[in-house]
Amino acid sequence: MDIGCANGFLLECLVGCVSAKGSRIERYGLDFSAELLELARKRLPQWADRLFLGNAIDWEPSRSYDFVRTHLGYVPRKRQAALIWRLLERAVTPGGRLIIGTFNEPKAVGEDPAGQQSIEQQIVSWGFKISGRTKRPHFRDPGLEYRVLWIDNGV
Repeated sequence: MDIGCANGFLLECLVGCVSAKGSRIERYGLDFSAELLELARKRLPQWADRLFLGNAIDWEPSRSYDFVRTHLGYVPRKRQAALIWRLLERAVTPGGRLIIGTFNEPKAVGEDPAGQQSIEQQIVSWGFKISGRTKRPHFRDPGLEYRVLWIDNGV
């Protein structure tokens, strides 16, 4: 489930990535923009019935998913911890994974105790256990990194 699927580009890209590894996934998406969702449905008519209109913070999924990807910027900062709890409780299957990202952060963020907390440090401060993370250099700005982290549900 891609929360914030917009025009469905990530859902479409997953086809090649997953099949190249010999796996198969069923793609689903959620977005709060009817216009973007309509673009996704036109681009990906085979998945049109799997693209839902709704707001991540109060959306009630009809089922749970093994993998849910979201971004914390979809809700106000004061509601980000609630979004994570809600998705783990209602959208991610037990033993499934909540993937948060991709986001850009300065390479040094979180390393200075007087500096800004990294997104990972914020999530940990809210009581969540990070199960894994990955990062790569930003393709334009050498001071930034693309980061993704995940929380395994029930682990």
